[in-house]
Amino acid sequence: MRLKALLCAVALTCASPLAAADLLSDFNWKSQAEGFGGLSGLVLSDDGRQIVVLSDRCRVFTGRILRAGDRIVDVELTGTAEVRGVKGKALFPAQQDCEGLTRLPNGRFAMSFEGDARVMILPPDFSRARRLPDGGRFRDLPGNGALEALASDSAGRLYTLPENAPDAQGRIPVHRWSRGTGWADYGTIPADRKFRPVGADIGPDGRFYLLDRALGPLGFRTRIRRFSMTERGLADEQELLTTGTGTHGNLEGIAVWRDGAGHLRATLVADDNFGWPLRTQLVEYRLPD
Repeated sequence: MRLKALLCAVALTCASPLAAADLLSDFNWKSQAEGFGGLSGLVLSDDGRQIVVLSDRCRVFTGRILRAGDRIVDVELTGTAEVRGVKGKALFPAQQDCEGLTRLPNGRFAMSFEGDARVMILPPDFSRARRLPDGGRFRDLPGNGALEALASDSAGRLYTLPENAPDAQGRIPVHRWSRGTGWADYGTIPADRKFRPVGADIGPDGRFYLLDRALGPLGFRTRIRRFSMTERGLADEQELLTTGTGTHGNLEGIAVWRDGAGHLRATLVADDNFGWPLRTQLVEYRLPD
């Protein structure tokens, strides 16, 4: 105890370790709805009851999450829509590979893509998607390592980062879009040889939550990190969760919210890649504040 007190005194502060994230639910989601599967984007209402999910093939599903206590027991689908282009026509297959989804303060949605890397803005019915001009900023991103993670803040600014495109210093660039100024650099975060960013959200506490995924020969691992948001970029990284291999499936989407007791929760959705042996899952963790 004396040694610990001395070390704390030298450092002027002694940070307490974060409490562990607590697994609340791991629900296998099955549906006969047309085009269901491949879910990678996720938006929840503030109370965690209403859900909007996005498939890799640019189909959106809306529904209500049913819980028994803290456990998810079912999802009632209430609607589905196909994302359409600016002329109201379906996107060509080469224009698809939808990944990230976020809802803006004005009720519109934003969506990020791999393949043809870009971000598009859509009305609440997901018709007539409009591409945000980017001046070729995302042109050189790898087709299978581009813009999976997408989040928005209370001012309507968008944040995205590539899954697998570190810069010359081995860091991942973060991009921010603001109305009137367009896209700009928003700092960088360290790249990781194993974990790659696949989902993001800004929680009700104003912090940036990043979902990372690692793939090995025996399955997937999941990591959740949290950052403070500063004028210069993301800072004060905290690791909230790192799972063992195969704990969950291919988790790609994240939504962070507060439950009725005031606790932070992260709801995650797993992409089944439209086929066995992967599963569509909704996973929930209670997070430390």
